Amino acid sequence: LGNGGSLHLHVSKPPKEGTPQYSLLKELEM
Repeated sequence: LGNGGSLHLHVSKPPKEGTPQYSLLKELEM
């Protein structure tokens, strides 16, 4: 896990704040 393809799967279940995935999603939203 951690591929760009799996990133969309995490959108329905947003990662917790403080995790690298959370920061990544926040940057993509901007």
